[in-house]
Amino acid sequence: MVLSVTMAISSHRFSHQGAITKGMTAIEEMVGMDVLCSGKIRTLILNKFSGDRKLIEVFVKGVDKDFVILLAARASRIENQDAIDAEVVGINDHKGFSGDK
Repeated sequence: MVLSVTMAISSHRFSHQGAITKGMTAIEEMVGMDVLCSGKIRTLILNKFSGDRKLIEVFVKGVDKDFVILLAARASRIENQDAIDAEVVGINDHKGFSGDK
């Protein structure tokens, strides 16, 4: 009960700051977030999320970009129709990976 009240208060405060949240789960998921990918123009106006392989940077020596994209695709859930997951899988599919490295 305490957590629900805290989340409701947080949601109310976010709304006063102009944030749009679909529900309590959106706030819960933000707590564990390390990286936020956002693009207001394409996502909000065109209702289309797109990723660009050229803009992905890897900061760990010995790990290449294609392997990171493969791992991201394997971690994605396309059954829930999440736009970000679908795009990550799409970027991986366009490269022609079978999923084996």
